[in-house]
Amino acid sequence: MPLGPAAAFGATGSDMLGAVKPAVRASSVRLAVRDLTMCYANGHTALRSLNLSVNAGEMVVLGSNGSGKSTFMKCVVGLNRPTTG
Repeated sequence: MPLGPAAAFGATGSDMLGAVKPAVRASSVRLAVRDLTMCYANGHTALRSLNLSVNAGEMVVLGSNGSGKSTFMKCVVGLNRPTTG
């Protein structure tokens, strides 16, 4: 019997809408951000003292236009150098 996508990713169940929930182990922090601040050369502060922990299997980037989502992701991957943090 072939494995479906849920089994391939170690799913442990589904929610009411049928979305697959990945298996998450205790103490599985994959990304930790502490006091991240990003100020641009023009003086605009895009992020101020951001603290965030992301566990394995979580997706967390949500926000309205101009809230700093892209700036945050660019800092995480090294495309922007944060002012602090």
